[in-house]
Amino acid sequence: MNKIAMLLNPAVRSRVFAAAALERMSRLANELAVPAEPLSPEGSAALIRGAEAAVTSWMSPQLNEELLDEAPDLKIVLHAAGSVKPVVSEALQARGIRVVSAASVLSRGVAETALGLTIVSLKNIWDIADRTRDGDWWNNRADETRSRIRELFGVTIGCIGAGQAGRRYLELLRHFRVDVLLYDPTVSAEQAVRLGARSVSLEELMAASDVVTVLAPEIPATYHMINERTLSAMKDDAILINLARGSLVDEQALRRRLSAAA
Repeated sequence: MNKIAMLLNPAVRSRVFAAAALERMSRLANELAVPAEPLSPEGSAALIRGAEAAVTSWMSPQLNEELLDEAPDLKIVLHAAGSVKPVVSEALQARGIRVVSAASVLSRGVAETALGLTIVSLKNIWDIADRTRDGDWWNNRADETRSRIRELFGVTIGCIGAGQAGRRYLELLRHFRVDVLLYDPTVSAEQAVRLGARSVSLEELMAASDVVTVLAPEIPATYHMINERTLSAMKDDAILINLARGSLVDEQALRRRLSAAA
């Protein structure tokens, strides 16, 4: 390969790639173009000029017509992050350039975070930590806090979305004796069973779950799917965990629901 262009700001590159990884990558091409300064439109054009492969990540520029004209031999874009939406353009798709991402690898961390938040939220760790710092561990107020501690046992977990992160989350939940509900219109009832869950409507999931974990993609159909109607169906002591994009939750409706349950 003649040239690999790394369209990453230095701060992002240092977080994503170890020096050893960059050294290995440099052996794959005659030239590994690495920016020393934060990317500008002119700098991005110079980096990608003549490249056959481009590496992108968070904060990388969109690969639009203007940039692609600088690299007529570009064959592949390697996106060292999850969603490729920020970098993919219609021009990139029209040219048939292959795009791959690190979504599968990152989904493990997202699923582990979802499980961790599920456990600490059920155990009411946030409130307990505050009470402990305030020296309130052994008074009546602390007893009330401890009474809200639950285990990841015998509760109902609702998972919204069975993409890569959602499936890994469901896999982790298999190690616990819990009932798991799944809402994902692209997954059949039989597929849900194989994932260790029961396929239900969004309304049933919201009403029955002790913990609702949102892992759905950001698409027009999921915009504000957590809204006044769905939130009103939740139990007053239910837990909502959103590891998807913020646009899936109507924050004003959530604020009103929290006030009503207080």
